[in-house]
Order: sequence, then structure tokens, then C-alpha cells
Amino acid sequence: MVGRPAVNRLIPVQIGAEEPSSDCRLMVGRHVASVEMPVRFWSVAPHFIWNPKMLLHLTLKHKWFDQIKSGVKTIEYREIKPFWTKRIWEKRNQITEVIFHRGYTRDIIHCKISKIDIGPSPYPEMPDTYYRLHLIIQ
Repeated sequence: MVGRPAVNRLIPVQIGAEEPSSDCRLMVGRHVASVEMPVRFWSVAPHFIWNPKMLLHLTLKHKWFDQIKSGVKTIEYREIKPFWTKRIWEKRNQITEVIFHRGYTRDIIHCKISKIDIGPSPYPEMPDTYYRLHLIIQ
């Protein structure tokens, strides 16, 4: 493609002694490319490279986001359902940080997690037990 800069290209990188799969699917914008090469692909951006800490992204309604930002709310609650069990409970020993998104805007809060447990919610509209993410707000 003539005239387009090569800024968003993905570059192949051989990673350690691992045996990468020979079939990789890459998502570039809205296009999916199937690649058959004995290499693993990483984005050029350094924040996509594997990091030992586990980072969780959660989208919140404006009300809850603002309460966490002001320091009023220090525990985030998620229902005990198969989706959250797989995403939070099974990885509770690996998750160390969470990024909260205010709806689908660019506003974010980055927090550390002190512990993840199961317990009741103090809100009357939420009477069941929930996964609780205890936050360390910085």
C-alpha cells in the first residue's frame, strides 16, 4: 500500500524455547489475518508484551466509577456466574491490578487489588453473595 506509514505493523518475534503454534490468527483493526509461521507475533507497542502481573479491565457505570475515584467505594462486586468465575475467581491468585473504565469513555482508574474473596454486598438492591475485589486506591 503506497502512501501509508508502517506504524501499526505486527512484527514476528521468536519467543524463548517455547514451541509456538504454527497457526496464528491476528486481529488488525477490523481485519483478521491467518498466518502460518513458526514464530509468535507481538505488537510493536511494548505494553502488549507479556507481564507476570495479571491485569483485569472492568467497565463501570458512571455512578460506581465516581465513587471509586473519590475513595468512597473500596470494594468492587461481581455476581457469582460462570463468566466471572472463569475471569476472576479461577485467576484470583494471579490478578494483582485492575483498570476501571468509566462506561466507554477514555476515563480510567488504575488500582491494585489487596485480595479477592466471596461475601455479601452492603447495597440493598444486591442481596446475594458476590465476588469482592478489595481495592488499594492510589
